[in-house]
Amino acid sequence: MLHKRIFFCLLACIAGNAFGVEFKLFEDQGKVGLKDDQGAVVLPPSFEALGWSDGSFSVIGQITGYKLNGSWGLINLKKEYITKAEFESLTYSGSDRVVAIKNMQGISRKAGSLKLTGEITIPFIYDDIDLHGLRAVVMNKVGIHYRFGL
Repeated sequence: MLHKRIFFCLLACIAGNAFGVEFKLFEDQGKVGLKDDQGAVVLPPSFEALGWSDGSFSVIGQITGYKLNGSWGLINLKKEYITKAEFESLTYSGSDRVVAIKNMQGISRKAGSLKLTGEITIPFIYDDIDLHGLRAVVMNKVGIHYRFGL
């Protein structure tokens, strides 16, 4: 019985390593790129940053965030830009969505949510958003008070 458990644990570890690809950030002349676990360049070093504006890094469904000219956007690992670099920040929420902060005509900044495909799922009309799975807690400041919604 113990041998079967050990066998299945080892099999799970081997299968996980066989199918999962690890990505590593690298820097060249002040620009950031991405390599796979074999050392092959996936994204050339032409970005200010890759990953998410909170400093974390992940590739979700072959998509990650990129930073160019001080703004963030979404890119896939085929070097195709999903969105323009037009967001002040992009934060991965743990699902298939990101929270984005966008500067609205230089007057204010508003939060919204995007699918990893670039489709807007929550419009940019809130002061802040906190995603929890398929639910979002939204917040707007009205005068000196904060109003929350779900």
